[in-house]
This record gives sequence, structure tokens and C-alpha cells, in this order.
Amino acid sequence: MKATAVVVVAAVLAGAGWFAWAQRDDTTEAAGSDGRGAAETRFVDDHPVLRVGVKEDQPGLSVKSGDEYVGFEPDLAREIARELGYSPDQVVFSPVTSGNRSDRLGSRVDLVLASYSISEEREKTEQVRFAGPYFEALPGLLVRKNRKYEDLGDFQDDRTATVCTARNSVYVPWLKEQGLGDRMDLRGGYDDCVTELLDPESDVYGVATDDVIVAGLADKYSAKTKALKGLGGLESYGAATADEEPGLHREVCAALAEVMAKSADGKSRWGELYARHLEPLMREPAPDEPDLSSC
Repeated sequence: MKATAVVVVAAVLAGAGWFAWAQRDDTTEAAGSDGRGAAETRFVDDHPVLRVGVKEDQPGLSVKSGDEYVGFEPDLAREIARELGYSPDQVVFSPVTSGNRSDRLGSRVDLVLASYSISEEREKTEQVRFAGPYFEALPGLLVRKNRKYEDLGDFQDDRTATVCTARNSVYVPWLKEQGLGDRMDLRGGYDDCVTELLDPESDVYGVATDDVIVAGLADKYSAKTKALKGLGGLESYGAATADEEPGLHREVCAALAEVMAKSADGKSRWGELYARHLEPLMREPAPDEPDLSSC
């Protein structure tokens, strides 16, 4: 009887040992030859190049100079890419506009940093995920220098004035709220709006966009334009990824946290980028790094 019991116990233990070994073997095979599970795979492992969409007509934020993109957003994208494991030559920039940036996500670019304001409606209708904010802007108005506009009220009172903004931008509903809905000229991008503003034959006397964009344009066209600021409201810029790439969204959030983290001397890489590209235009020192509320 005792001998039979010993045989049964031995058989059970042997079976359990085989099961554990088989499970371990299956787990190792599923994890891959490097022993890393699928959940730990980084975006760079399957995407040797990071494709980034930026604008090419916003001084300070992002402009194309020759074959290179320069400004706060391209440099921030390079810092994010470094945190994601990419070298500088693995980052490829492509131009986007306010009208096509969501359509290009996933198909032509992996990441968009293009003064893209965060909103729940956009995340639903445009099927994007926002990481950020990485910058917070206020509404601004670029106007002709020869017009006696000192604030938004002066512009509203001039019934001959048309205001231009980018199609699909957040300023379309904003202008309607300001009573300017019947005096809008909608264009594909702000460069088209500025062309109209500078044309003396045009009735476009203002361009509505974020104050940081207005500051850059007013500096570039200082002989003919000026900036109206302090119009109220807040626009938070987010780094956009395609909705079907939640892993990339998490990695970008982690990267932004590193770029915005202050070192022992109280400075951050984000602050250095602001000082280099935006402080000369905004004429203000770097504000505090935004809270990453969309991460």
C-alpha cells in the first residue's frame, strides 16, 4: 500500500514538473529570443524612422529654412525622439497644415507637433490622442500697422474689416463668439492669410491665431503689421499621435515629462528651447512648464 502511494505521488510530481517546464518554455517563446514581452516593445523597435509633422510658416514655432525645419516645435520633437531612442538622422520631418494634420497621422507621419490645440472633440472626430500640453497660448490678432486698432473692440467696430484664419482652426468658432462670424475669410493656412493681410487691395485687415504665432509674424512683417494681445482664453498645444497607437502616446508622455523635468540648477530642456526660440518674440522669460494633463 505504501509503495503504491509513493508511486502515485512521484507520478503527480513528475507531471507537475513537466507542466511547469512546458509553461516556462511557452512563455519564453512568446516573449521572443530577447526575453522581452510584447507589452515592453518600444515604438522604435518596429519603426526605424520617426516621421514628424510640423508647420513651415510659423516663425519661432516652426519654419522651413532650406531643407531644415527650425523652431521650438521641431527642436522639441528632436528631444522627444531622443527619449524614444532615435538618433537625429532617424527623425524625418514633413510639412502639415491645420487642414491636413489629422489626415496625415498614421499614414504619412507618426507624430504631429504643429500648434495643435487639445480638445476632447478633436480626439473623437479626428481620431487622435494628445500628449501634453507642451505649450499654452492665448488668442491673438495680427493687424495692419496703418489701422488704428488698439484692441479687439476697435476691430469689431470697423465694419469694413474682414478677419482671416485657418480653416478647421479653433478660431472659427471663437470668431463667431466675438460677433465676427459674417466677416471671416477662411484659408488653408496662415501663410495664405498673411498674404491677404499684406495685400493693400484686400479687405482682410486682421489674422486671428495664437499669440505666439502672432508674435512671430509681427516680428517678421514688422514694417506692415502689429500684434494685438490679451484677448482672453487659453489654447493648449498637444503632441498628437494616431488613436490606434496608444503605446506611442504613452512613450511621448514619458518623453515630455523628461524634457520638462528641472535639473539641479532649476532649468529644463523645455525652458532652454523656449529661451532660444520664443523669448525673443514674446519678450517674456519662460513661464513654468505646463502640467501634462493629457497624459
